[in-house]
Amino acid sequence: MTVTERAAATKALGIQVEQMRANDPTLTGMRTEDVKARIVEEMTGRKVSGKTIKREEALAEKVAGLIPEWRDAADSGELSAKAVGALAEADEATQRAAFNKWAESPKSKAATTELVASMKASEPAADKRLASAEKALSRFVASLPRNPSAADSEAIFRIAELARQAGDAVRGFADAHGARQNPSDSNRSK
Repeated sequence: MTVTERAAATKALGIQVEQMRANDPTLTGMRTEDVKARIVEEMTGRKVSGKTIKREEALAEKVAGLIPEWRDAADSGELSAKAVGALAEADEATQRAAFNKWAESPKSKAATTELVASMKASEPAADKRLASAEKALSRFVASLPRNPSAADSEAIFRIAELARQAGDAVRGFADAHGARQNPSDSNRSK
């Protein structure tokens, strides 16, 4: 099975875990991934830890965010977890450039990891605080509640206002120095 298939199988066990918990009070308080590991061991005879289950599920989520070419390479075992992580943080253009360079002459896992890291290092990085905020907002938007609470609505409005202020400050700095920070700014009216 590929990394993605294994993770999909263990994720699907989540429903079974909840059913088991309802019938077996000794499982209350036990981490879900540890219960999944127990199920996998009983089904396959393969000893696996809960941490491995959790790590594989997280890796599969990162693989799902890659361009199709890299997803195929990851599923065929040609990428290290470190390379998958670096690619998952890269934009599509960087992923494509790295894949094109790699496809010229496929490399070992270690060489591929090094190639991806070098491509990622040449990509300008946003401030870590901004990148973290962007990821948090993306996760929230990906699973928007049907009826956001008043507190959520207020927080969203505060975030929007802060983003507007930050955008104004960046545009002001760029204008003062004769350069545009964001190419899409030229399409906006002031």
